[in-house]
Parts: sequence; structure tokens; C-alpha cells
Amino acid sequence: MILGLKLGRRLMAACALDDERFTFHDSRFVTLRKVTPVPGLTRYFQQLITQVKPVAIYYYAPTGQQTLTEDLVKLLITTAGEMGIPAKPLSKSDVFGSFGVLPLLTRRELREHLQHLWPVLSQGKMHRQVALAEAAAAAMVGDLRQAWPPL
Repeated sequence: MILGLKLGRRLMAACALDDERFTFHDSRFVTLRKVTPVPGLTRYFQQLITQVKPVAIYYYAPTGQQTLTEDLVKLLITTAGEMGIPAKPLSKSDVFGSFGVLPLLTRRELREHLQHLWPVLSQGKMHRQVALAEAAAAAMVGDLRQAWPPL
């Protein structure tokens, strides 16, 4: 089981991939304020890991330095590490360059490509669909990397 996450300053999404099948998905909004104690997010990451029981977590978190997204990444790495699960970052080229001969350019293109593999991506509001598509892409890339690590 691989857990793919898309972390962002406004919306987080999670997808679990097991044996080439999506078995879990969730998305939730993140507060816009920087908050030092984040027990709710820590509990959320712990609950995800406990529920999904992944062998690894792959996350995509486009961010700059000293941002809320960076804080989410640190929290995820700490929580996953305490639970004995490796959390591995993916870059934009890892996520958008893995689904065609030419890299995809937009989040909407990524969603459209993955919709054929996972029909859930055509349900709900568009901003949640694209975040889930990024989490699904992270899980798929992570699944491949677990089977065939990059050189």
C-alpha cells in the first residue's frame, strides 16, 4: 500500500494505492493562518497512516521556504518518522512528467489523464478533483519507485 499526498497551503489530498487499485481518498482544507501547535493536523496524519497502513508515503508539495506548506511537510515527515514510515518527496517533474511522452503542463491536464484510470476524479468540485489527481499521481509514481527505485 502506497499513500500519495498533495500538500498545499489551502487544500490537502490523500490517495492510497494498493495492487494498482485506489482504495482510499480524502481531501480537506487547511487553515490559512500559520499556527505553531497543530494537533489537529498531527492527528490527521496519524489517522491516515493508521487507517491506510502504507509501506511508504510519497508527497508532492509545491512550496517556497518559510511557508505553511513547508510546515505541513515538516509535520508529515515527523509524524511518519515517529510511526516508522518513510515519507519521500516528489518534484513537479516527477508528478507531471510521468503520464505521457511529453510532460503535462497543467493540473487540469493531469486530472483529465487520470480520470480514465480513476473515475472518482470526475466527481465533486474542480479544486478537489485536481488536488486528488495530484495525490493519485504521487501514489502512482511512488508505487513505481517502490518496485523500481530510480538510479
